[in-house]
Amino acid sequence: FDFMPTKNPILLYCYDREKYANERGFILDLEELPGSICYTVNDLALKLLNIEDVIEENKKKYDIAIKKYNYNDDGRVTERVVDFIFNNNLDGLYTLKNNKKNILMYCGGFLNNGITTSAINLLDNIDYDKYNVFIIDKGNYNDESEFNISQLNSKVKILYRSGNILYLKDEKIKEEEIFYNGLKANVNDVNELLSLYRREFKRLFGSSRFDIAIDFSGYVKYWTLVMATSQIERKVIYQHNEMIEEYNKVINGKLKHRKNMDVIFSLYDNFDKVISVAKHTMDVNKENLKPWVNEVDKRFDYVHNSINYKKVFYLQSQNNKTKIGDKYYQIKNYSVDILGNIIIEAFPKIDDSKINFINIGRMSPEKDQKKLINAFFKVIQKYPDSRLYILGDGILKQELNNLIISLGLQSHVILTGQVKNPFEIAKECDCFVLSSNHEGQPMVLLEMLILNKDIIATDIPGNRSVLEDGYGLLCDNNEDALAESMINYIENKNKFKKFDYEKYNKEAMNMFYKIIDSK
Repeated sequence: FDFMPTKNPILLYCYDREKYANERGFILDLEELPGSICYTVNDLALKLLNIEDVIEENKKKYDIAIKKYNYNDDGRVTERVVDFIFNNNLDGLYTLKNNKKNILMYCGGFLNNGITTSAINLLDNIDYDKYNVFIIDKGNYNDESEFNISQLNSKVKILYRSGNILYLKDEKIKEEEIFYNGLKANVNDVNELLSLYRREFKRLFGSSRFDIAIDFSGYVKYWTLVMATSQIERKVIYQHNEMIEEYNKVINGKLKHRKNMDVIFSLYDNFDKVISVAKHTMDVNKENLKPWVNEVDKRFDYVHNSINYKKVFYLQSQNNKTKIGDKYYQIKNYSVDILGNIIIEAFPKIDDSKINFINIGRMSPEKDQKKLINAFFKVIQKYPDSRLYILGDGILKQELNNLIISLGLQSHVILTGQVKNPFEIAKECDCFVLSSNHEGQPMVLLEMLILNKDIIATDIPGNRSVLEDGYGLLCDNNEDALAESMINYIENKNKFKKFDYEKYNKEAMNMFYKIIDSK
């Protein structure tokens, strides 16, 4: 690019083009650049021997590229810099603008959960002709987060948090006091906290300009504070669940989200919109969070999760199976160790001669697979040829495994662990069952609808928002109702309404654009 304004010949020696493309990718089309591409030393030597031909064949490319990339390069930049610094002459200054809105998002660390799936889908669907999207997150990742980040659209720009907050004297102590007591603490102390995080935003982003801030996670008080205290014109925070249920959720005898939520709920007034992922969920959140939020009717809204149906169809078409002896196994993960040995994690292939139910989700209290297993035990008494596959991992895995053993269900309930491609397995099962106690708008239900899969789900607001128009069976949220619904499915094979995934996704994206572009 520095050399192009000379219009002298350029040779691009791309001996590693394929490797570079696979490992890093290109943001420009090499064929459009003014220069002849060479892949071998012989190619390079031949072009050098015929350099006049190189000049001739690239004339049009030079005119186009210089107009696009070098329109201000006239050889007098040093003169203009000196004139600006010493004479304050602003005539030579110009600003690069692409007329796109800049979106800054925090997506929650890219763990294996519905928020990550929803974020990846949204970032695949955004119109990049109108928006630049910047993701901000921590710089250190485990394998789980790194894999999910690798699934992001290539047009997404990723920014990493570097270093730590720089505290003034006594700020750290006051911050801890406020985090312990919530934002209902001393007003002056709260103002100091907000000032601290405004300074933190400047440390992270300098003078970068963003038009829209989206706290897509809504669970991490550090990033909520960074977004809430910024000077960005439009600020939005998401609610992916019934938040009062999350506020009261107990794991290992502890209220997991209580301290974070005490701070985050009190920051909702600093956002233009508080977005639930379904209307039913929004209604519940509005009612429950009135003590924390002013003008809930004005501030609260909802935007449906977007989907990536092309990706779902592609993944369900894969065939990750292997034969060992005379039996077939479903591969869930594979890796290569330092000695080059291939390590395969697998479980027996789904037997299509049986009735196969499937559940996908993290093993956490709100997903309540314990209730599902107890209900399935009742199904087995009547239909012993039934099977239940539970895909996912989580804090309750050992407890669920112990329950399976205590009920003697080892050959009937299969805990597969985390699976990178659940859709290939789901397509071979008969019916998806979701036993959750609370949800926002379950991504997994939308994905099962894309596959035209039969669904049974507990009748809670989030599930109802997806299935209430006849797309699946809603049952009371208890073991007996789940068991009765599964037995009824085996006996009658319920017929459900077909999901128009293209129409749904278009409407979901229009809802998103309306929220972020509103004044």
